[in-house]
Amino acid sequence: MTLSMSRIPPALLFLTVFNPTLLPTGEYNEEDEDAEEQAHVLFYTARERAVSRGKILRQVGLAKALINFSGMFNSSTICENVHSQSRRMVMVSPEPDFWIHACVELAKTPRQVTPKRSTPKSKGKEPVGKPEVVYDYHDGSVRDFALRTHILRGYELFKLTHGSFTSILSSLGQQALELQLERFFTVWAWKWDTEEDITFASHLGVPLHPLYHTLTPILDEFTSQLPYSTTSFIFSGSQLVPSASLSVLPCAGTLSGHIATRIPPPPPPIPLSEASSSTATVVPPDLGKDGQSDTVKGSDKSSEANKVPFMNHVSHMSLDMKNIKWGWPGYLTFGKTKPGTPSIPTTSLEEAISSPPASPKLAKLNVEESKDAGHLTPPSVNVDTESLVDAISSDNAHSTQPSSPASRSHASPSPAPGHLSLHDEAAEDNVIAEGTADSAQEAEKLEEGLPEDDAPQNPLGSQQGDGEKAEDDLANDPVPDEEISEQATEPSPPPPPPPQYLPTTVFLEDGDAPASTRKMRVWHATRDHLTLALVVDFDHPREELPTAADYARLLHDVEQAIEAGESKNLEASIPTVTKILEPQDKHVISTGQFTLSSSFTSRSEHFFSGQQILRSDLDAQEVFSRGQNPQHWYISRSGLCGDNMGGRIEGEAYMEIARKESTLTDVDNALAGVVRRFGES
Repeated sequence: MTLSMSRIPPALLFLTVFNPTLLPTGEYNEEDEDAEEQAHVLFYTARERAVSRGKILRQVGLAKALINFSGMFNSSTICENVHSQSRRMVMVSPEPDFWIHACVELAKTPRQVTPKRSTPKSKGKEPVGKPEVVYDYHDGSVRDFALRTHILRGYELFKLTHGSFTSILSSLGQQALELQLERFFTVWAWKWDTEEDITFASHLGVPLHPLYHTLTPILDEFTSQLPYSTTSFIFSGSQLVPSASLSVLPCAGTLSGHIATRIPPPPPPIPLSEASSSTATVVPPDLGKDGQSDTVKGSDKSSEANKVPFMNHVSHMSLDMKNIKWGWPGYLTFGKTKPGTPSIPTTSLEEAISSPPASPKLAKLNVEESKDAGHLTPPSVNVDTESLVDAISSDNAHSTQPSSPASRSHASPSPAPGHLSLHDEAAEDNVIAEGTADSAQEAEKLEEGLPEDDAPQNPLGSQQGDGEKAEDDLANDPVPDEEISEQATEPSPPPPPPPQYLPTTVFLEDGDAPASTRKMRVWHATRDHLTLALVVDFDHPREELPTAADYARLLHDVEQAIEAGESKNLEASIPTVTKILEPQDKHVISTGQFTLSSSFTSRSEHFFSGQQILRSDLDAQEVFSRGQNPQHWYISRSGLCGDNMGGRIEGEAYMEIARKESTLTDVDNALAGVVRRFGES
């Protein structure tokens, strides 16, 4: 009986960095061979928590023996990969005399096999043996070229952030090199997913923006205007817009990919439930020494409160007008009733709103103190509907909406809240403090016999100081044109905020020697979805970076070019009914360190195998393959086409065609069309 279990993915067994030319430091016995072998090992990490010294030396010694044995036949071609039934061993030499050696176990599926029962010689039955666990290894689960590419990218990232192995060893010593290797590769090794959970397009390099041909000249023109030399690039989301100087750097892909990981994430969106509250909470006002509300006393001292209409506050509340209980005596009475004697509404709320009263009066908010001095409990309140309608009417004193023509012909204009004189403010406080009765008497004296319906709507605007015009003269005088123009003129937009530059220290190649590095600094700033990065000298002052105006102008030009290009592509790529119904072809183009794709998310092993064939010594130009289920075409091509200057664009093209009725000729024509459009762009 055989029991199959779940599949175990491939995993890293150990990773080591060694240099066979190193010698032990300090005093040692020359006959001690283990001391010399131990000095060669600069870094070692394994899946096992504890590994003996002898096992480490045996694993490193096997790798050195394979390298030396293959070099005996051809010094230019050394051993790079070793296959066994259950493992893959990879050796990479990123610098002279330095080696990175990794051993990966293949994916496997365990099986429990119960041994067969032997024929009994006697009548009694023999006991059945315990089931044994055997493993079925999957040979195609690990790809040699993908392993080498990942190891080289790990080395390039270490070189970018710390410097080359040779430069660290010559400047800081072997102990410092071992310490930096330990800090970096220990974390990097155990974050490595050997089953390649990334897509094939991201395996090739950093994705380019589809409109990078249009955006790169804008970036180059901006860089040329700077008083110093720099290498720049822009990230639009996760897509790169490189400058001409970035494309020639050997580590352009690693540099841009590293900066992309250091871009701060955008702020999370505010949930709708937090943005607008579903219920309105009424907080009782604090009482002053004289029993009046501090909020009512200081309401006219805040200019913002006078500018916002009351209806704007009401519109943001979620109130159930049908089921609301108006049972708070003393609240929202607006001076119509005395505390303790709430008035009962005689008309419904709908009738009051449809036919508001003709003469609004001054409102007053009366608050009763709780019997418990330490706790304020709002008692039940009844609302005077007529006073409530007067308060929320558009013709009240603090409303910013224009009044009706009938009332505008008699009422005097209210002064702006920000231009009240000291006399007006004192009179206003006096009106609120004395109450409704005193306010009515003062209003009658100021109105000088005007009928009740024609009373001024704003008692503050009806008060006059010494040397002021009469109320009728103010109503009839036209407003000067200069004052109207000042009120109608909108404030100028604020200047753009200064860009928040963030520094990142990197090490770039100095000259033609790959092992020689120089310390540089990258300043990058993010606004909205665009990030500008500038590579300058390490001691470059921050004050000489592009100003806020230059930064905003560049981002504006880039956004305008993106919008124009997207609208143009949208008009040119209107699909037909036939194209909508049939499966769409997907392709990705690799230009060395960057990629340009059209929604390419394939993880098919056909592309990894095709890439390995193209980059091998077989001198292959195109690789065609077809799957069984589903029957898709997979094409890999080396070499793109000629450019507009008569040169040749180096790179690779990969394409997946999902139409099973397509022939080999159709597939070749589709790939040629993709390459031709890339060259024309």
